[in-house]
Amino acid sequence: IAEDSSDLRSVALAMGQIYGFYCNRPDEAVRVLAAAAERMTDEPTRLELEMERVLFGSMLGRYADVLETAEAILEHPRCDAEARWTACTNASWAAVQLIDLRRVHEYLDIAFGLLDDQSIDRAGEIDLIRGVRINVLVEEGHLTEALACENFTDQSHNSPNGLAQFAASQAAWMKGDMITARSLADGAVEQLGA
Repeated sequence: IAEDSSDLRSVALAMGQIYGFYCNRPDEAVRVLAAAAERMTDEPTRLELEMERVLFGSMLGRYADVLETAEAILEHPRCDAEARWTACTNASWAAVQLIDLRRVHEYLDIAFGLLDDQSIDRAGEIDLIRGVRINVLVEEGHLTEALACENFTDQSHNSPNGLAQFAASQAAWMKGDMITARSLADGAVEQLGA
């Protein structure tokens, strides 16, 4: 259906989403995206398709491929902020699955550094990575640090903060601060219910 590389990119990404999410066929999403990536001559666009391919591959347990592709994107000088953002958010998720918490911090640090770039317009993902950061700090036993980072529970960048507030409420509960835990949980319910 695609006549040029721009069409190929759009069609492959759409088909990947349909197969992977709506048809629950990540294997077909991987196949379509791999075929499209092979035909792509522009390296950043090929890497974008590869990142999408390995994300669906991670649904089949292939988490290490996500980390490898993310590194290729982060090292490529022509990959833009949005590609780096996607690479870091996907890699942080894969690193959590592999219980490699050190790498989660590395990827999240890069992602947080990209938040001021105007091309990052993914409010829900911002809340998600804030929640992941708090959960990782809790897993490491850094409850005070999990609660001390204001930027994890604010609504800057017009992003919701329900997931981050919920994660922080768990840290407060574990510290025995029931008032803060309740306040954060109430805020999370309000945000997530909106």
